[in-house]
Amino acid sequence: MAPEDQRPSTASIGGESQQPTHRIQSAMVLFALEEALGTFVVQAVPQPESLPATMRAEIEKRINGAGFVPVSQIVQETYIKEIIDLATVASKDRSEGESPPDFARWLRSWTPLR
Repeated sequence: MAPEDQRPSTASIGGESQQPTHRIQSAMVLFALEEALGTFVVQAVPQPESLPATMRAEIEKRINGAGFVPVSQIVQETYIKEIIDLATVASKDRSEGESPPDFARWLRSWTPLR
């Protein structure tokens, strides 16, 4: 079988090519993960000064903000790797009991693609 025959098929509606279902589902899982991690970071690290300066500076460059940039805005401007890194920093030296309650509850109950 040729490599092009091994690619997942895509549906075509009105001449427009649609993404395969598994790609759409993967995107939804990634979005939910990014959203949950962002919420966790905002709750766990309410002050931008609590974030590592080098990480914060790189993100703030994209914001073009002068002066105080709130954590919520920093989180909105992150890429997936950055939000994972920020969540890792925010959770350092914390037990699950110290986690913001909504995130801990969500993490325990989360099942992708129910």
